[in-house]
This record gives sequence, C-alpha cells and structure tokens, in this order.
Amino acid sequence: MPTANSRADSLLVAFLGPPPQWMRYAGEIPGVVINFVAGRNGVGSGELTHVVGSGLSWKAPGSTRAGAAVAVPVDGEYLLEDGEDAHKWLRVQVWTAYLRPGSASRVFLSDWYNRLGPDDVTAAEAAAGLVDKRTLDIANVGSALMRNLRVWIDPDSLGLEISDDDATWVTPTTEAGGLVMGDLVADPFTTVLLYLRRTVAAGAASSPQVLNELHFSFKRS
Repeated sequence: MPTANSRADSLLVAFLGPPPQWMRYAGEIPGVVINFVAGRNGVGSGELTHVVGSGLSWKAPGSTRAGAAVAVPVDGEYLLEDGEDAHKWLRVQVWTAYLRPGSASRVFLSDWYNRLGPDDVTAAEAAAGLVDKRTLDIANVGSALMRNLRVWIDPDSLGLEISDDDATWVTPTTEAGGLVMGDLVADPFTTVLLYLRRTVAAGAASSPQVLNELHFSFKRS
C-alpha cells in the first residue's frame, strides 16, 4: 500500500519556504488529522472512513468509489488515495490510540486563494496593467528517481506564463507540449526552479476569485 511521499505526493512544490496548502479543508475523524490535500481533488465534499478491520480510506469529491483501505498499525503519516484517480489523495497523521473503527466523516474542500503571494491586484494596478513574477522550488521528496518532469498551464488560466530559466517564457496547455524540466533525483534538498509570470492587461475587469492552475507529470523509476 502507498505510504507518504511514495506516489504523486513525492513531488513537492514550495514557495518562500514550506509547501503552501492549495486547498482549505474541514472534517476529520477521531485519531486522524489531515496534513495535506492534493489540489487534484477539486472542490466539493469527499469522505474519510475508518474501515473496520482494514484501515483508512478516502473518496474524493465526485468520485464513485473510495480507494483501497490503508492499514494504520502504528502512529505516523499515511497516504490515502481515491478509488478512481490516485492523484486525488490526502496525507494524514494517525494516532492509533484514538481511532474509532467504523467512524466516517465528510471532508469539505474549497480553493485557497493567494497561495503564491499575499498581494491582490489593486484598481490602479489593473487600470495600468501589471506584470508579476513568482519563483517556485520543486523537489523530489520520494525514494525513486523522478523522470521527465513536465509542467503545463491549465487552459482556463489566463495571462500566465512559465519558464525554467527566467528568460524564455512559454504557455503550454497540454502535457505533450509541456515545459520539460528533466529528471529529478530523490533528495528534498536538490531543487529546480520554475518561474511564473502573470500579466494583467491594462483595464482588466475586477474579480474576487481568479484561479491559476498548473499541472505536473512525471514517471518514477
């Protein structure tokens, strides 16, 4: 069964230090605390369950089935994956003395804005136009080589560009055309930089919620 930092969650994306939480969440069961929620889960209501005699399972919002239950024999951090899409996962901390077999809870997920910086675009900035840059640190915190790391932009994300050198900027919107970052060794202290550039056109209309999404893919060996 998967353990923490053994699958899709072996890719760490950090901004100015620790990895930011991409989603807000509410809802837990006795003996279990959610440490991290994969953005791939999306918004909505999922289900966290302690399956009697088997362990913990996770069903992501909109999914038809929970993933295989993960045994939790000792205190520690565990990875729970959805039954339809293993990229929709939770990382949880377990204290076995407080577990209640058979307990279940809805987990409510919502997007968390301003994770790549606290600054909103002011009316004056929007009127004049604004170009803003961010740098992300990417590391492989798993135990296997990460091969052919690719990054691309969600088609619904407007005004966003990416670069691996802060010189040549691209706007790929498919995995096949994604920016190739190469291979990444299993070492949390070995990082590669991904540069983001967001352009707000002059005179842009205001919006309280603008979601920019990046996609990552890689192979493990």
